[in-house]
Amino acid sequence: MVRLFLLSHYFNCVIFIRPDENYIINYEAALRVKTRLVNKRTGEIKEQEVYLYVLKNI
Repeated sequence: MVRLFLLSHYFNCVIFIRPDENYIINYEAALRVKTRLVNKRTGEIKEQEVYLYVLKNI
C-alpha cells in the first residue's frame, strides 16, 4: 500500500509580449506541486516536484 501527499504548490508565471502591430500579450502559468510518496510496506519515502498543468491566455 502507498500513500501520496501533496505538500506544497506554486505557479511559474511567464508573460510574453510580442511587439507586433497589435502588441499581443500571452500569459502562461505552470502549476507545480511538491509530492511525497510513502510505501507503507517497506517504509521507503520519495519526494518529487511534479508539473501538472499550464494555464494559458492567448
